Amino acid sequence: MADLAPMSKVVRPLFRATSEELITKLINAGYLQPALRNDPDSITTAIAHLKEHLRGGGNDGGPGDA
Repeated sequence: MADLAPMSKVVRPLFRATSEELITKLINAGYLQPALRNDPDSITTAIAHLKEHLRGGGNDGGPGDA
């Protein structure tokens, strides 16, 4: 069996961190509450809702009608 190199101790996140600019835009558009700006699950949900509305899957009123 071939020799294996030692594993690195560097831990890399599975997903890139969402930029502050995107989080600010989600808040301004009403998809994310300001108090939840550091909550990964809330950010993921906000992005999913935005995508749904962009694809026409949501109501036409945007996040304010939810």
